[in-house]
Amino acid sequence: MNFTSSDILRKGKSVKRYPYAIHFRPNHYLYFMDIAALGLIPFALQSLTEVHNSSEFCEKYGIIIIIAMMVYSFFSFANGLYDINGFRQHLKSPFPTFGGPIFTFGILLLLGFIFHVTNDYSRGWGFVWFVIFSIYILISRITLFWYLSKSSQSSVFRRRAVILGAGDNGQIVLDHMLRFDDGDIKIIGFLDDRATRLPEFYRGVPILGATNLIENLVKNEGVELVIMALPWKAHERIDKLLSQLSSWRVD
Repeated sequence: MNFTSSDILRKGKSVKRYPYAIHFRPNHYLYFMDIAALGLIPFALQSLTEVHNSSEFCEKYGIIIIIAMMVYSFFSFANGLYDINGFRQHLKSPFPTFGGPIFTFGILLLLGFIFHVTNDYSRGWGFVWFVIFSIYILISRITLFWYLSKSSQSSVFRRRAVILGAGDNGQIVLDHMLRFDDGDIKIIGFLDDRATRLPEFYRGVPILGATNLIENLVKNEGVELVIMALPWKAHERIDKLLSQLSSWRVD
């Protein structure tokens, strides 16, 4: 995991910020772990049962494993199972995640009937593969939920966010978010062009500097959510920022 620390100049002095991960995307790592488990479990079963030799197994069952990985990936991303925005909700209620294995193996079974090849493959092998992968999904989600429930790890899946505008609108937004915090968003600071005329902090959240810092925060510092709280009279500035943000990977 790579860490960095940034010093943002404000009022002629540096405001020290704590280190954090820039490109760490735990939901993506979990996806690759799940795909690896989906692909490795059948090979582990083959080595234990030794029904086929390795070359014969790869030739006959390899295409089935690849199709399963493709179908699972399609279903998971189509239903947002690894979307960071709702990832914590899936952890709190892991049972919808079982739609992935059920859909995947249901499609494999359907393809087997369509192409009349169900008798060419071991049904017991397929059933055990489904059961073990489902158990893996259950255990991994319970373990991950327990891990994230610890206070020291509670911010791992929180989206890093900044508020554009530290005036009355921005303060109202922060007050509301702190009051109704559900643990999905972490406000790292405000950006405001009047930074030199405003207090350094509001309710413990720093004013990091002017709005022109937004590009660096989004592209290099892991910010995934930008909350617009500028006054409506600054409509030209708002339009310019919205046009700028629309070309970046940020909500």
